[in-house]
Amino acid sequence: MKLYYKYLKEGGELIIGVPDLDIVIKKIQDNSRKHLHFWEQDFDPIAFDCLYSAFYAFPITNANQHLKHYTVFNELSLQSLLESVGFKHVKRFRCKTIDENHGFDDGMLSPSSLNMICTK
Repeated sequence: MKLYYKYLKEGGELIIGVPDLDIVIKKIQDNSRKHLHFWEQDFDPIAFDCLYSAFYAFPITNANQHLKHYTVFNELSLQSLLESVGFKHVKRFRCKTIDENHGFDDGMLSPSSLNMICTK
């Protein structure tokens, strides 16, 4: 985050989207099944990503890329981190369309996504 802050122009905005740990925990707590099966159709893939890839990188698509989150966040922890490096006006937002997401078709549109915007 320090590098983002360093290279962002004064007044520039940083938009970040990560899995929301609070939502993932709630999904697990609300699950009435005896065993959690992350690969089942009705389990949110972002929840799987948040829990599993925090510890293990796993390949995505046919490319040589690996999905890995080194840290998991909830709203309070991400806001605290952003403010600690100097970002201001840190707030959560929910984008509803790809256009609202600056043209990106990624996990920020997921209901389990924690999307924050802040200003240098």
